[in-house]
Amino acid sequence: MWKSFVFVVAACAGCLCASVALATKEVPPKVVEEDDGLYVWSLSESGDYAAISLTPDFFALDAIAWGIECPIDAMSDHRMCKFLFENPVTRKRNGSGLFVNYLGTSDPQFICVSLHDYPGKKAMIRVDKNAPFTTMENGCIAAAEVLPQLLTGTKVTLRRYTFPGNFSRDEEHLLTGFTKTIDTVRRIQEGTLTPAR
Repeated sequence: MWKSFVFVVAACAGCLCASVALATKEVPPKVVEEDDGLYVWSLSESGDYAAISLTPDFFALDAIAWGIECPIDAMSDHRMCKFLFENPVTRKRNGSGLFVNYLGTSDPQFICVSLHDYPGKKAMIRVDKNAPFTTMENGCIAAAEVLPQLLTGTKVTLRRYTFPGNFSRDEEHLLTGFTKTIDTVRRIQEGTLTPAR
């Protein structure tokens, strides 16, 4: 099961970036709201795709901070929500960063270090100067363990190992917009986020 989950995490991390780009071609992005310097964008008519940006220009190089996907599963009819930090630089490396998966529930279930895939190695997540969390070999950790720190922290440092190289890669991201992203996922699940038209 975990091997397939690693594949899903890596695949979804890449898909998430692609879906945000695809959604912008299908429907022009629409600002749903601006709140304290953060812009919430609806990227699809269905309301399944959204983004949180730090600038009012969606197509600016540094616009996207968090990309959100919440499609409805064809078998269970549950929203399969997930979101990923999308830094303009790391986006060019297939969406590495912090990945949050809800697995069809109303709350985050796993927090993952995207693109961590070295067999036998474990990734790490550190919020601010707190003690780091060590993930499972698939690069994920139960959300309940790290989510409280992510909701109150200002930055996260991620350490991942990618096959075939046996060396670590560290990335640091600001957590600006993280709580807004959690709130936006909730609104998509409730059907209260205004879709793009």
